[in-house]
Amino acid sequence: MTLVFDTSVLSCFARAERLHLLDRLTNGRGRRVATRAVIDEIGNGIPLHPNLAEVARTSWLEQVSADGLDELKYFAKFSRRLVDQKNQNVGEASALAWTKVHMGVFLSDDQTAIDLAKEERIKCERTLRLIVNGVQQGRLYKNEVATLVDELISGGARFPCKGGSEFLSWANLQGFFD
Repeated sequence: MTLVFDTSVLSCFARAERLHLLDRLTNGRGRRVATRAVIDEIGNGIPLHPNLAEVARTSWLEQVSADGLDELKYFAKFSRRLVDQKNQNVGEASALAWTKVHMGVFLSDDQTAIDLAKEERIKCERTLRLIVNGVQQGRLYKNEVATLVDELISGGARFPCKGGSEFLSWANLQGFFD
């Protein structure tokens, strides 16, 4: 299996200085990749958020190009839905295209990209699901989760729970910890 990271997931972990926890949550699940466009999008934010520079230096994250013919075909298709006039969301379109061609798992918190992934029958996961899995697999302890969720929100993440103190209640309502 290959996990394909979108900008939203990498960015919030990097801004919160928690890439090591993202490594812990995803280690052992196969290749972990980000497209060059995702890395470039993250790089564009470095002047405002210097912690983002860590993403390009992360040894466990493999950078891949999405410039094969099939990848370009899907990139064009997905760009029509995702990329705006300011060329935002190019990373999402490239990550989805790469995921579609290589049958990976798309990791994102961008709702529009997740909706498109589901329409295209692309497997996808969100950050909160990674955290739940981490607790269930013993990679994270429940007492670490509230702080991590708060830090990710401070790093720009948008979650259905308002903060770490609500996370366990939210996860229980979803049936994750029954």
